[in-house]
Amino acid sequence: MKKMLFLCAIALLSANVYADTTRLYSSDSSSAYIHPTAWNNPAASDFPLLYFALPGDLIGATINSATLNITAMEMGNADVDLYRYNSSGASILYLNNIEIPFNWGQWQAYPVTPVVSHWSQGHYPNEGFLFVGEWCEITTEQYYGQFYWPYIQVDYTPTPQSIAAGLVDYAEETLGNDWDEADLFDLSFLYMSGGSVTVDGEVWYYTSNEFNTDGSWGGAHSIGDAWIDGNGYKHIYIGSGVTTDPSLAGSGGEGGDPIAIPEPTSIVLLLTGVVAIIKRLKK
Repeated sequence: MKKMLFLCAIALLSANVYADTTRLYSSDSSSAYIHPTAWNNPAASDFPLLYFALPGDLIGATINSATLNITAMEMGNADVDLYRYNSSGASILYLNNIEIPFNWGQWQAYPVTPVVSHWSQGHYPNEGFLFVGEWCEITTEQYYGQFYWPYIQVDYTPTPQSIAAGLVDYAEETLGNDWDEADLFDLSFLYMSGGSVTVDGEVWYYTSNEFNTDGSWGGAHSIGDAWIDGNGYKHIYIGSGVTTDPSLAGSGGEGGDPIAIPEPTSIVLLLTGVVAIIKRLKK
């Protein structure tokens, strides 16, 4: 019953009862700025990239809007093309002939909602953006600090999968793992679809075990808990869960489970708890 309440609460979140906004800042750069290049081979590996890692609670989320925000240090008013980087082949032109602002600290926003949405849904890997075109200096965080740090502003609505991915992301340090976005997608999708998946050499299983009563897994647990039991098996409790213990594997995953309609009071209480989990993950 608890997992059904959990899913009902998430269904309310997905219906815009709870939407949120976050900023994704670019990863560390080795210099104070990057220069777009005029080379004619967008597949080149040494293009100036801006990479923005997605946190777990954006994996599988509904991306309502996303804007890339950058500013130039000097020599702006340059016309450049923005590509979605693809390390395995030719990169994909996304925005043609955009203008980089001239004035230092003058921000320009570029719409990138479809790209971020595809990253979120696992349609293709998130390898960042690259710039091709006229010479200019786009600031990074390394020298000028966060005030001039490129970022993507994302407005999103949580989904059952993104809630699960956020909890998996939160669990990785406890479990001694270092998962990338593809791993978070696979583990959260496992929770939704059932079955098993191999991630970093470990086989994970969906389990219908709710872990909310005492048992061989080490006692009663609450939603969001992650732990390694006395036999070395790993567990993440998400209102049922995922586990590396094959003896707990079962049945079809939460995406196909019928959702019972709980009492209104129960919905409100659990919804409050889910929102608290989301906020905790962002700290």
